[in-house]
Amino acid sequence: MPVIMQLTDTLQYDLYVSSKRRSIALQIKQGRLIVRAPSHTDPSIITQLIRAKQHWIEKHISSYPILEKPDYIKTNRLPVLDNTLVLNISTDSVSEVVSSHTSVDVKVSRRCKPDNFDRNIKQMLEQWYKAFATDWFTDQVKHWQAPMQVCAGNLVIGNWKTRWGYCKANGELGFNWRLIMAPSFVAKYVVVHELAHLRFMHHGAEFWQFISAHYPNYQQAIDWLKQHHTLLEL
Repeated sequence: MPVIMQLTDTLQYDLYVSSKRRSIALQIKQGRLIVRAPSHTDPSIITQLIRAKQHWIEKHISSYPILEKPDYIKTNRLPVLDNTLVLNISTDSVSEVVSSHTSVDVKVSRRCKPDNFDRNIKQMLEQWYKAFATDWFTDQVKHWQAPMQVCAGNLVIGNWKTRWGYCKANGELGFNWRLIMAPSFVAKYVVVHELAHLRFMHHGAEFWQFISAHYPNYQQAIDWLKQHHTLLEL
């Protein structure tokens, strides 16, 4: 997967590196800046090129429609993989989150100060999503590692702004809990992607052939993330 780089407050780009590349290439795809560079390229060189092409970049990005993120809390609807759950918010003696197959009930302690009410709701929902993600990704890793003939190590659930997952040489896998807000075929792709790194710790041709053999519609998932990543925020 690409590394998501933050250049300014308003501009991110997806960085792909390859030992086979001899030059840096810029591309606008589905409203996002894609940078393809040789391995070990000095980041400052990429920054200089982007700034030199800033007018061209802004022109092409602005021509692509921007998806506005819904206010999930105000609309009382939460995206959870292929489902949309009803969000119910109330006050009670203690704070807790109770969920079912159709709804998520957030109960905020009456002792919560009004100024902290909305922030507490977000924090409680994030913790709920993380717990859900831990169970779901654990099951998915178990499901995929056998046919892929790999063995994963520890599982980490995080909330990174610049990546959806990672794989370490010791077998540790990390997944962003916000993927639970995406369709399941997207989150499953990230699982397969990171497990594939247990065989190939690079993004060369062998890696993508291995991905394609186990998850043929991987490009559809990549495209969805590029186009809809802004929706995966509470």
